[in-house]
Amino acid sequence: MLISPGKKPLYWALLALVILFAGNFLAKPSAALTGTSLESAGYSISSLEDMKFDDPCPANGEYPISLYAQEGDQKRRYAKNLAGSYNVVSAPLPYLDTAELVPLMWLQAFNTADIHGMKPTFETANGPVPFRQMAKHLVYRDKNITVFDVTAIERSEDIETVKNNFAAECAERSEVFLDPAFLNATDVPPGRKIPTKPILSVLDGTYRFDVITDMHRFLQENLPQRILPADAA
Repeated sequence: MLISPGKKPLYWALLALVILFAGNFLAKPSAALTGTSLESAGYSISSLEDMKFDDPCPANGEYPISLYAQEGDQKRRYAKNLAGSYNVVSAPLPYLDTAELVPLMWLQAFNTADIHGMKPTFETANGPVPFRQMAKHLVYRDKNITVFDVTAIERSEDIETVKNNFAAECAERSEVFLDPAFLNATDVPPGRKIPTKPILSVLDGTYRFDVITDMHRFLQENLPQRILPADAA
């Protein structure tokens, strides 16, 4: 393209501005953001306890069970790889005479305006992660906050592997618990029934570990509608 002599100064001035802005764009450092729990952002997960799931232990009679949401920070159990605060939603599954929490999903909230800044990243215990890598894990967004499922930062296993690992662990511990050498060396509290129904159902194959995947599927399908401002929950 030919540029008339009279327009050359304007052309070069515009080109210089383009180069200047491009340089600033490329040189501007990433905005490193730290995730927070929904409560810290003024939100909450509403009414998870309303959804009931069949007890995985046949004839246990002490449940049905509900999802359990917990707020914590990186120093607490279940979140060694996250920075900042978070929510973890777990399946409370009966084992022995109590309930064990099996984490299903970790959540972190960010200011929506912040993640539209220049090259935003969020902090983890293992360094920054670009938000573009987390786009497929978006759970909820409004003008105030954006919530991501950050489970992939915490563990590499899919939910089927989590279920199978928990099943194998329960079977191993049940066999040890019922070993005569263990029982003879352990003081049994008065009135405690041995073996317990959960242990028997694990060993005879009737314990319904699929409730883990049922709960996870429910979260994936319904969680966005259950994230609400705290004053509306």
